Amino acid sequence: PDTQEVTLTLTVEAKGEDNTLFLIELVQAGVFLIQGYTDEEQQMLTGSYCPGSLYPFAREAIADIVARGGFPQLLLQPINFDALYAQAMRERASGNGEQVAPAEGQQAPEETH
Repeated sequence: PDTQEVTLTLTVEAKGEDNTLFLIELVQAGVFLIQGYTDEEQQMLTGSYCPGSLYPFAREAIADIVARGGFPQLLLQPINFDALYAQAMRERASGNGEQVAPAEGQQAPEETH
């Protein structure tokens, strides 16, 4: 009950003029021990802090895979998971159920917990 598994899924695709150069689908998971927090705080931790902790490792893995494939260096931009989480909470509070697109160049993380 005090442990939460959080999974971050990233998809990176590079296309040429008429073909796909590479497609990477990476799943980075972590098990986090979360104790002494309210349910609301736990949701914030698993929706923001935990993915933010996983992202640097996923980012490094993608950069390594691209380099090993002989492609030019690829460094993914940082993602502000706090802002994405806050946006999702505002959306939920509004009750419209619509999913708001992430900031330009960013893909919303998938939550599986």
